[in-house]
Amino acid sequence: MKRILAFVIFCSWCLMAMHAMLHHEIWRDEMRAMSIVIQTPSFFQLPNYLINEGHPIIWYFLLKVGYFIFHSTYVLPVLSILFAAGIAWLLLFRSPFPLIFSALIIFGNWGLYEYGINCRNYGIAAFFLLLFADFYTRKPDKTILHFVLLALAAQANVYAAMMSILLASWLVFETYTKGENLKKSLLGFAIVIISFLFVVYVTLPGSDSLVVTNDHQNFKNLFNLLDVGYGFSDLIYGWFPGNYNFISVILWLSLLAFIPKPKVFVLLIISLEVMSFFSLYFRMNFLQHQGMWIYTYIVLLWINYKDIREFWVSKNWFKYLSYFGALVFSFILYTAFIKGKDSYNYDLNGLRSDSKDAGKWFASNIKPEDVVISEPDYMMESAVYYHYQPFYLPREKVFNTFTHFTKANAEVMSLKTLHHIADSFSGRGKTTYLVLGKNFTRDTIYCYSYNKQYRVDSASLAVLKTNYQLMDSFNNNWFCDEHYFIFKRKPILATKAPSH
Repeated sequence: MKRILAFVIFCSWCLMAMHAMLHHEIWRDEMRAMSIVIQTPSFFQLPNYLINEGHPIIWYFLLKVGYFIFHSTYVLPVLSILFAAGIAWLLLFRSPFPLIFSALIIFGNWGLYEYGINCRNYGIAAFFLLLFADFYTRKPDKTILHFVLLALAAQANVYAAMMSILLASWLVFETYTKGENLKKSLLGFAIVIISFLFVVYVTLPGSDSLVVTNDHQNFKNLFNLLDVGYGFSDLIYGWFPGNYNFISVILWLSLLAFIPKPKVFVLLIISLEVMSFFSLYFRMNFLQHQGMWIYTYIVLLWINYKDIREFWVSKNWFKYLSYFGALVFSFILYTAFIKGKDSYNYDLNGLRSDSKDAGKWFASNIKPEDVVISEPDYMMESAVYYHYQPFYLPREKVFNTFTHFTKANAEVMSLKTLHHIADSFSGRGKTTYLVLGKNFTRDTIYCYSYNKQYRVDSASLAVLKTNYQLMDSFNNNWFCDEHYFIFKRKPILATKAPSH
């Protein structure tokens, strides 16, 4: 009966996921990875193209394989949904958890939306982490395979790499304390270390990177490490937003579930401190990053579930604290379920990007020989999912389908400069379009992400009004700054030579 119910839940999940994906607007963090793999000449050159991207290789490698076979950008959502479905299948059919607990996860923010409908690399890591838990409990003698699965998870994102190192260290310690084959375990640990070092090699930013700044690297931040809520700023959806102390208390209490497993308890304490340190000292942990710790908790709960359940039915009074810790973690999953429901509904009824409508417009109106100039340049990264054609990046002075977050991407751009660039193409007989993120009507200096400036003056606005025709505009989403005001440059009339 449980299997039938699990099958019904799984089918419901698949239908909801596919329905939402049909309505989902691809935004730039999703399509950027696709554009990178399309432009990479070969699989062996992928690491070179990932410098300053901040992500390891496995997502890009799988996209490259998919695109090599099908030559379609649709491999992006298909791959994302496949791994998310794998997560759902493992939790429903392979895990020891009650179905209600598994359903909270797969229909929550880190199951259905953030690691499924949102086409990024985090679902791969969650899948391999859960697969590790499955093989560890069902095939305990496959030591090397356990470490290989952790090594694969590490290649998905930096957070998964940190969690994989911790889990691998725990595995070695477990082997040592149980008197099992330590040599095989150390060999497996070496595989994870090599994987981690490769992650560092691929993701370590260059000296000209604009992604990582020194703003966070302040020694005073280290005094907040025990307040681990700083690493999980928006973890508890809808409850005391921004209250780091409340979130810290919730996280510490959730660890009580592992009272009967002291080594796991200590491991999770270390993992919280690692997440807190990374957020305070390097870069803020966003919701998708925080989910990597959530799945680490789930993995350890999966592996130790039988022992914890036996502890709950024992006569030890500490069992109530352990049971309370599990309830606290279930509360975290419940808030994630509410967040996931809201994200899902917004994907169906609202816009997270104007890229889909703008992309359809480009597909219907732009010819291969036409020139599209974009400012801000990065907003076009998502539109090319719907109409794959390189656009002109005025800050880099090249045609491309994605920007470079380096100093090659000029800090200052002006409407006046855009006019000069557009005139240079129009003067060569090219049909030229200027795509702006805002329809400015007054003098201003606008600041974009990564300290980019865009300067508008009254003279340039007058030229825009005189020399350009507003063809269409797409300005309906709230989620990001992917708004499109499409101007067409009027033809430059050739001047007639004076007669003598």
